Amino acid sequence: MTEPLKFLTLQEAADLLRVPVATIRYWRTVGKIKVVKPGRHPLVLQQQLLKDLGLDQAVAEAAKTDLEVGPTPRLNRSAGGRS
Repeated sequence: MTEPLKFLTLQEAADLLRVPVATIRYWRTVGKIKVVKPGRHPLVLQQQLLKDLGLDQAVAEAAKTDLEVGPTPRLNRSAGGRS
């Protein structure tokens, strides 16, 4: 059985990929991802987004091997001499 189509707002797409919304907008402008605009707000088809970025195979492999994707580690940045 096929998965139902899932549309994402630009913010939801950014949250999914853990990138700023500005990056999603830039990728849209340069044609890296496809966006549809059925109404006032642009939407991204989740499956197409992953395919456009070449992540569909990685997600499929992770699902096959039951890998759990954890949170992205954060860098420990010092205050740089600021108090």
